[in-house]
Amino acid sequence: MVSPKTTFAPPRKQPLSDPQIIEEQSGSKGRFVIKTPEGEAELTYSILSPNLRIADHTGVPKPF
Repeated sequence: MVSPKTTFAPPRKQPLSDPQIIEEQSGSKGRFVIKTPEGEAELTYSILSPNLRIADHTGVPKPF
């Protein structure tokens, strides 16, 4: 039996130190964002009710 090959991402040159997660909201849309020197990583969402949010999109800068 052949075991699957495991691939690991190369180590980051400099780790994120205490990243700040910011939530922005406008009407029925919102996003969580982390700002880094390489750019912004985000998760956008739609608000369907006070208890229900649906993730619409994620994005990260190319270095990640």
